[in-house]
Amino acid sequence: RQLVQGLYRESKPTRLIVEWQPVPPDDSTPADVMSVRRQIHLVFDACALALVNYLMQYPEQWQRMPEWAHTTIAWFIRTFTQGDLKTRLEKWTTEANPSASAILQTIRENTRQVLQPSASPDYIIAELVKAIQPLGLDGIWIVADGLEKWVTIEPERLATDLANFLSALILFERTKLVYKFFVPQHLESALCAATGVQRRRLDSYRLQWDASALQTMVERRLALATGIKGFTLTHLCATPAPKKTRSKKTPEKQLTLLDWLQAAGGTNPREWLDQVRPLVQYYLEHRLNRPIDATTWRELRRNYPPRLYFDDSKKHVIVGGRAVPLEQIPAQAYEMLRYLIKHSNQTVDKPTLYFQGYRGLERVPHEGEKGYEKPIEYEGLIAVSYTH
Repeated sequence: RQLVQGLYRESKPTRLIVEWQPVPPDDSTPADVMSVRRQIHLVFDACALALVNYLMQYPEQWQRMPEWAHTTIAWFIRTFTQGDLKTRLEKWTTEANPSASAILQTIRENTRQVLQPSASPDYIIAELVKAIQPLGLDGIWIVADGLEKWVTIEPERLATDLANFLSALILFERTKLVYKFFVPQHLESALCAATGVQRRRLDSYRLQWDASALQTMVERRLALATGIKGFTLTHLCATPAPKKTRSKKTPEKQLTLLDWLQAAGGTNPREWLDQVRPLVQYYLEHRLNRPIDATTWRELRRNYPPRLYFDDSKKHVIVGGRAVPLEQIPAQAYEMLRYLIKHSNQTVDKPTLYFQGYRGLERVPHEGEKGYEKPIEYEGLIAVSYTH
């Protein structure tokens, strides 16, 4: 929002701002040229609707345009709006003022063909960019955000599809057409392989915040959610009392909510907010006037764990918003994690996890068979790995 806001001058945008969300292809669509062409059609559809929306907000701009620009814009909207044009424009038809209604009528009735259907995407965009300049728009920004849900559902298909799209250099040669992709950290490594990035048609920037800024951001949200000015993380969740242990003279420090957010949220504000959300819901639903106790918080953490992203081919592990360096994961813990994820639809007992997950045996050996070990010999190793 801040990025887009910078395009406004005197309450009007200086670029056509197009909100677009790439959609992974279905199983029948090859993840190559066909998938790129499909995404291009979706981009053009989003451009057409964004253009209609702009004209409805600033209909006076239309009156100042030359006839050739009217024709080009009407042709683009009519040609590239997917589905039934009348139905897609219905929203603006019912809301429009008289001058805006006249624009919609012109779009529907102007049937002149500006380019052949076989024209290249680059040529089509060039004509559109030229036509919108009399509107006071010096180019097009296509802003793609909200990909997190597709990462959860189909991460590999989405990564492949986007990498193919970003490799289609013809889409990124025009300086007046700019793509702004906001992608989750999980897709970073896959997208960096796209030729558009390698040939410097695309630049990548990592958006991240330090813990202090993230804490301030979250606490402002908490104040809005609770209606209590100055509401902080300590007001939401009590700091557990130091845990006493027999083996240590000094009590063991307990995890605070801030510690947890730094560990699970990393530098990502969305992940911090995701971890706080179940706590806020519990606090508001139970109308508490005191911090959530440590036992309840532990239960909420168990019921709402941070997302785990695991890419074995690239040895990539992300917990919540934090990438976990491979050197921080003991080898045995990584092997068992890989086994658990591979068998995530079933319960895995300790012997299976050790003999098949860690040692790579085909089955759990019985007592007296080669490779057999007593539980007392390996259960400690599994416990240490769980702690990590």
